[in-house]
Amino acid sequence: LRDGILVLKTDGVFRLSGESESTFRVSLLDNTVRILAPNSAALLANQVFFYSTQGVVAASDSGVAVISLL
Repeated sequence: LRDGILVLKTDGVFRLSGESESTFRVSLLDNTVRILAPNSAALLANQVFFYSTQGVVAASDSGVAVISLL
């Protein structure tokens, strides 16, 4: 992603941003989506697609969108 790192965890999707250790910031993108298969995450067109508790989702800097329901 362009200005940050997406962190996919079993308790939600988070975004890590900043330019130095003192300016790093973690923000919650969505706590209702939890990654189920860590090896399913793939980067495409500035989005991360992965298999989650809500089906296949796409996560980006702006949030998380469901692509395919369970």
